[in-house]
Amino acid sequence: SHHDDDEGSFHYYGRGVPLALDGLPLANGATAQQHNAVTFAKPGQPTAVVECFRSTKAADYVRARVAPRGFCSDPMYVDGTHRSGWERQLVLVKADRPGGVEYLVVKDTTCGPDACQWNMDVLSRRPAPAKSGRVWFPGHPDRGFGMGLEAIVLEPFAARIEFEKGWVNEALLSARGRRELAKGKGGSGIHLMWTVTEHWLMHIPAPAGSTFVVVLFPRRADEMAPVVRYLEREETMEVAHSEGRDLIFLRPTAMVDTSIGGAIFQGRAGIVRERHGRRSAQALDAARLELADHPDRKIREL
Repeated sequence: SHHDDDEGSFHYYGRGVPLALDGLPLANGATAQQHNAVTFAKPGQPTAVVECFRSTKAADYVRARVAPRGFCSDPMYVDGTHRSGWERQLVLVKADRPGGVEYLVVKDTTCGPDACQWNMDVLSRRPAPAKSGRVWFPGHPDRGFGMGLEAIVLEPFAARIEFEKGWVNEALLSARGRRELAKGKGGSGIHLMWTVTEHWLMHIPAPAGSTFVVVLFPRRADEMAPVVRYLEREETMEVAHSEGRDLIFLRPTAMVDTSIGGAIFQGRAGIVRERHGRRSAQALDAARLELADHPDRKIREL
């Protein structure tokens, strides 16, 4: 019975560093827009049902439906007027070695009559202004951090991206205050020993029925930025980085197959990885994923 409007949210530690964390105000009662979730014009969040989870060496995948009437009781929706919900898909692309390239792909598909908004809270200094759908969060230089986060917004196209400086419990700004909080004299009682507290919220407001596709790529400022290409019609992306290239399928239906970049795919989710000139395929949620013997390596939009 947790009513903090955070259904469907997540915490993300990128390459061992806390980056996009849910509930960073560090106090109870955070608004829905302060969580890493999709929100709607009407208050409250529906319950969620996890429909698929798969863990593999190449990537982890989860798909959940966060929609009204997901269970027999929706405490936040008791007035019976809520009709909007969303499907969340997460693909965690794993590194081959500790400290290697890893990143998170988020795809959220909304439904219903209410305007929606995509939200994320990042433990970082002020982000750089968004350019062509890319946002650079520099992170923090303190010991144990030293990792930034690049957010690459693929959908909605030319999205309006807004920023808001996150609130911090004043008691967390001093050692004495953190000690007092630890004794149970206020606050949420979590992360009380953090000395790094500055965080920024990223919002993407959008009309009803929008789809959000965002790549969250952790890297240091001196490391190569990923090159991302998105095939809107096929709902498939190519991510090129310093260690290789990935082709990620996140499709709305398993009924229609597609052939892209030398891979034949039919299903909801899958990944083709290229490392050191060798390719491998992993069907995360798919009936078919095959690699051609002589792939056409150049992706062309039809």
